[in-house]
Amino acid sequence: MRDRIIIPLGLTNTYHKIIYSLLKKFLVFILICISLNTYSQNEISLNGKVLNSENDTSNILVINLNSNKTTITDYKGKFIIEAKVNDTIQLIAFQFISKKIIVNDSMFKQKKIIVQLKEKVIELDEVTILPHNLSGNLTYDSKSIKLRPKVTASSLGLPNADVKPLTQNKRLLAEADSGKWIYFFQKDSIYYYRPTIIINLHKIINRVSGRTRNMRDRVSFDKELKITEEIKSIFSEQTLSVEFNIPKEEIKLFLNYCEEQSDFSRLSENKNPFEIWEYFKKKSIAFREL
Repeated sequence: MRDRIIIPLGLTNTYHKIIYSLLKKFLVFILICISLNTYSQNEISLNGKVLNSENDTSNILVINLNSNKTTITDYKGKFIIEAKVNDTIQLIAFQFISKKIIVNDSMFKQKKIIVQLKEKVIELDEVTILPHNLSGNLTYDSKSIKLRPKVTASSLGLPNADVKPLTQNKRLLAEADSGKWIYFFQKDSIYYYRPTIIINLHKIINRVSGRTRNMRDRVSFDKELKITEEIKSIFSEQTLSVEFNIPKEEIKLFLNYCEEQSDFSRLSENKNPFEIWEYFKKKSIAFREL
């Protein structure tokens, strides 16, 4: 007769409870994984860009009204925010009219959104100013007003008068990264230098914090933007709209779409109008399919 292992009844119930508890925890774990997977499929990181040719598009507040998540645009007008289909994205800035965008299936699939903002016009009460007893008649007023010659640095013969002024971002870069790392002498008078060691903490802090790099990126972006504007100015929006069958109100979006492509930079090498036209023609086909 074979040996049998007899488990007491109380001990058997304990085993059943342990197995039931493990199965319960395993099912909860499976449900959590399914929930996380479903959530990750429904919500994406939406890459956006704000367009406006007149004003700076940096530091614009971007809000997902459904999830209350917020972010701000960088110096290029770009932003990234978590969103899903039918979420409402609102953009707020003092210089622009607030705008709301509902995320549709196309935006969700492309993970990209482009928003064009309009400037906010502040209307003032009408004020009449007559500093020179002007009548409103241009012919008469132009003869009655004596204009003084325009005073400039060149007319005064000042040094460096013909030097081209730096852009704002170049001035900020020069301020952030100016001077040497260490000075070993300090000037006490016209002819006397006192030996000492001075560490340029301002320059070090800007390098460590990333401010210097940020300013360099801004300067590079200014240069790229200038080249881009020169390329865009070769053909009018009306011409591009008619020839490529793109609504005129979407031409700015089309040009921005071209600018975002990796091969757009090669157009700046020779700025050949024929090559630019062929490039726009090719990209317009892909743009219309979006």
